[in-house]
Amino acid sequence: MTTLDAGELGAAAFEQGIAHPPGFPIFTLVNGGLMRALPFGDLAFRGAVASGLVAAVCVALLARLAERSGRTAPSAGILTLLALTCAGPFALHARTIEVYTGLGLFVAVLLSLRGLAASAPGDGRPWLALFFLSGLGLGHHPLCRLLSVLILAGAFLNFRRSPLTWNVFIRRGGAALAFVALGASTLLYLPLRAITSPERNWGDPSTLAAFMDHFSGARIRAAFAERMFSFDPQAFSDLLDTLTPGAFPLLALGLVGLSGLFGTQDATARAARGWARWVLLIDGLYAVFINPMGNADGQNLLPTMVVMGFGALEILAVFEARSPKVLAGLAGLALSIVFLVPGVREGLLHPQSAGRALPQALARLTDKMPPRGVVFVSSDHLASGAAFLQVVEGGRPDMAVVVRQHVWDESSMRPIGRRRPEVLEGWSAGQGLGSLKILDGSEYAIGWEWARGVDESEAPEGLNTDWPVLNRNAGQSAVSPPFAESLTSLDEAFERASTSGGGDEALAGLYGGFALDLGLFELRQGRRATASDAFVDAVRFDPDSSSPWSNLGVIASLEGRFAEALALTRTAAQLEPHHRVPLVNVTRYALTLGLRDEAQHAVDELLERDDRDADALGLRGVLRAQAAEMHSAAEDFSAALKIDPNQPEARAGWDKLRGYPSRTTPP
Repeated sequence: MTTLDAGELGAAAFEQGIAHPPGFPIFTLVNGGLMRALPFGDLAFRGAVASGLVAAVCVALLARLAERSGRTAPSAGILTLLALTCAGPFALHARTIEVYTGLGLFVAVLLSLRGLAASAPGDGRPWLALFFLSGLGLGHHPLCRLLSVLILAGAFLNFRRSPLTWNVFIRRGGAALAFVALGASTLLYLPLRAITSPERNWGDPSTLAAFMDHFSGARIRAAFAERMFSFDPQAFSDLLDTLTPGAFPLLALGLVGLSGLFGTQDATARAARGWARWVLLIDGLYAVFINPMGNADGQNLLPTMVVMGFGALEILAVFEARSPKVLAGLAGLALSIVFLVPGVREGLLHPQSAGRALPQALARLTDKMPPRGVVFVSSDHLASGAAFLQVVEGGRPDMAVVVRQHVWDESSMRPIGRRRPEVLEGWSAGQGLGSLKILDGSEYAIGWEWARGVDESEAPEGLNTDWPVLNRNAGQSAVSPPFAESLTSLDEAFERASTSGGGDEALAGLYGGFALDLGLFELRQGRRATASDAFVDAVRFDPDSSSPWSNLGVIASLEGRFAEALALTRTAAQLEPHHRVPLVNVTRYALTLGLRDEAQHAVDELLERDDRDADALGLRGVLRAQAAEMHSAAEDFSAALKIDPNQPEARAGWDKLRGYPSRTTPP
């Protein structure tokens, strides 16, 4: 069982329940059916095999599309299979329980049907199949809905070129609407299944209002509204990081094939190529502007990989047809090596495909929880894994798992209330953790993952630092073990997992996060030495994360070691250039050390990103005051305090400039 949404989706599929918005009814039916039908392996393995089967059909359809355009190219087909298998996003999702291989299959069917429609202009059946596909897309994934618009626009342009009478238009339009509605009828699964109240019933879309909220992903859109429809450089960088070395040969060949310069001019291939370019554009816009929050988790670009597979197949088939057999064979062998060497290293061994990290963390969590315990987690990984453990594997059905950042949302909490109503006593929709009576002197065993978060103040007293959750025994406060024991246990778990083979990167990120949070917990308790030990461990586990470097800089600054603090925080800023906190602290430490040029450069960069950044305005005011530009400094302090009345540099600077005759009116 892997991390991210795999556990929750696997649980919904196995039980034929309802997954998180928009519900994914087609995935639930297909994947759940295959999990039950396959006669081998445990259920998590069967769910992964189901994704692999869908991915295999996707590749087969691409090969069939090339064959229809007048060429048989077995070597090209094999090379394309290798290329797709080794491309990061495709390789990841073809071996995990996720919805994205279905999205790839949607694109492959889309291109195949468009090719069929072009090869038989007088046959309306491919277009009816495309309309049916557009209806199916409504029930699978938001990107499918955008691609459905492509289908409808393409149909309109195609029909427009044909002589149409009003009667023909009505007849064709009625047939189109009927087939769209037939495909969209799969959405009826959501309210019909919700009425039966399965264990996985996220959002309970049994009423029209709840159904529309679920179908439209209202809860997800509300949670990520600030990040949608705006360009995030860090998200774009994360998107590029998903293109592992195994994907680059595919991209190179795919772009050449899609250009059409060396491909066939056959009507089938030409029509499919045209739509493939539109898919490429739509997928790119979706990844950059609509779902940038999914880039860090490798959730985007799988349709791009499929389109590139089609382009690669085109150019490889042309090369094979036009070259001597010996040359084609040698070129095929060379390309196989080019695909496989980086692909095996970066694609087939993708860290998220190694399933050791999540089961180990779940085992530590479930083994420590007494009967009928309640665990509050801030990690979707653990919540998703616990869902699979309980619904599919039948483990710890007595344990309630609450995702802390979802607690305000009724659709997330309703399944818990249905199974364990006493857990939600005192709570109602829209309220936070503070309303839960179970956190106020309850006799229940409470587990609490991590120490930080906006709801940290709601954590019950008596939690200790036992990894991976801060735990409390029923009815009594546990004795907090020495902090070093937690770190030793973390070290041993990491070393044991690493030497057993597999999942090193996934485990490093997981353990690095735990060590970071333990360090933050200790730092908030005023224990700098033990906090520093934890941050050092976090750096060792996950050296590319900026947060532990930044926090080591904070500790150094608290102890007056500003040169060291600046060096550590520079590293944090280099690791995540678009993260503002390290850059703010670089400015502060540089000011303290008299490095005005570095401080000015950092504050200019902050204000270039956001001219209403209160910290940057306050720090620029300090720089201007030091340069005796008192009027400008006062304006910066005033602007900063209007945004954040507690901004420290602006508040201190304004107090010092109160007697300055040209000051602006204070906020």
